[in-house]
Amino acid sequence: MTIVDNAFREWIADFKATNPGVADSRAILDTAQYAFAAGRKAQREIDAARQPVGVDDATDRALGETIEQRDRCEEVADELADHIARITGVDIGEHSSANCPWQNAIDAAEEYKPAQAVDLGQLPDGWRLSKKATCYQLSHGNEIVGNLVGPDAEENAAIIARVLDSKAVGNG
Repeated sequence: MTIVDNAFREWIADFKATNPGVADSRAILDTAQYAFAAGRKAQREIDAARQPVGVDDATDRALGETIEQRDRCEEVADELADHIARITGVDIGEHSSANCPWQNAIDAAEEYKPAQAVDLGQLPDGWRLSKKATCYQLSHGNEIVGNLVGPDAEENAAIIARVLDSKAVGNG
């Protein structure tokens, strides 16, 4: 309404300034006022049409809760997909119209084959693999050869021990 009222005031001021001989003509001023009143009515109708359709408080609360639940489910799905990507080593990508990281994570989980457990009996004589708090420690006799970490630490330790043992006895 303020826009229409300001426009009316500006029009009247401009009209009086450019038409000093008829500036006080009641008929002209009444016609202008009528035209601007019609403008105000039209503006009210436009404003009313822009107002959202009312919903009751219970429906509004229920919709808000549903939106919050959806957002939380998406957060959990994102976290789960990230964890699966780290475990499987698969790049699941970002959400886009051409990529769904959730589906990529499902596919990666279905195809994932965990590393097989290594029988520690595969270590050559004299070699020992000890589980420590944060790693596996590979040693030969009283000498610590190295510390290994990661999901393949046991298997890698067995490989290292066999290679080193074969070099020590001149087999390699």
